[in-house]
Amino acid sequence: MSALLEVKDLVKKFPGRRGSAQTVLALDGANLVLESSQHLALVGESGCGKTTLARIILGVERADSGTVLFEGQPLRYDGSSGRVARRKIRMVFQDPFSSLDPRFTVRDILAEALCLEAPAALATLRERMREVLRSVGLVGDILGRYPRAFSGGERQRIAIARALMTDPRLLILDEPISALDMLVHKQILDLFLELARTRPITYLFITHSMSAARKISQRIAVMSQGRIVEYGPTKQVMGQPEHPYTRALLAAALDYRVREDAEFLNGKDEL
Repeated sequence: MSALLEVKDLVKKFPGRRGSAQTVLALDGANLVLESSQHLALVGESGCGKTTLARIILGVERADSGTVLFEGQPLRYDGSSGRVARRKIRMVFQDPFSSLDPRFTVRDILAEALCLEAPAALATLRERMREVLRSVGLVGDILGRYPRAFSGGERQRIAIARALMTDPRLLILDEPISALDMLVHKQILDLFLELARTRPITYLFITHSMSAARKISQRIAVMSQGRIVEYGPTKQVMGQPEHPYTRALLAAALDYRVREDAEFLNGKDEL
């Protein structure tokens, strides 16, 4: 495998509170390597810098220093290079209820993803939309329907279909199951695994859930205070963690599961 994405020594600071001269250090020399067709989970607690890193990769934020390489070249979002980057790197957001414009039909939502592409014949475009929708488990005549007509899980499938419209090389998944109920969690994770079996796609899966990371990833990168503190194969990181922060994350996840099971068995979850 060859490196698809390389993040080198990224630093990003944000202004502190109004009137304060202090800055907030979101990324503190972050380094990451993502191989082609690999599934990498980026885990860490809220505020550790995971989403900031994703926004820099997407070109939404600019790093203060450091480099992002994509397919061996510096990642740029200006001119024709930007159009290529936006086609090859797509994102699925956390909340399917706010990531889809309620004024748009499913047809509009999918067509929006191709706004930087050359116009396609209408019949060809419709067939492309239907093929992508089928690949995420949505069938039937839904192109003319609005997001309000769908459940949360179905909306997330539409969001995934939108991301797939450009045949991306890299799909950034920013907490894509955290706003969904537990049954839908498994269905969406299974969908990502099925898509990876049928498409040459690479995942950067951002999550705070160690169980979700274990299910979908081949490798795990653990982030703390803007730095990658541990990186390696999923079984190694979860079975023999080396960094104290990784051990703390795993212990907290286990403790939460034990307490949740105990509360259920003691009847505390009853209505």
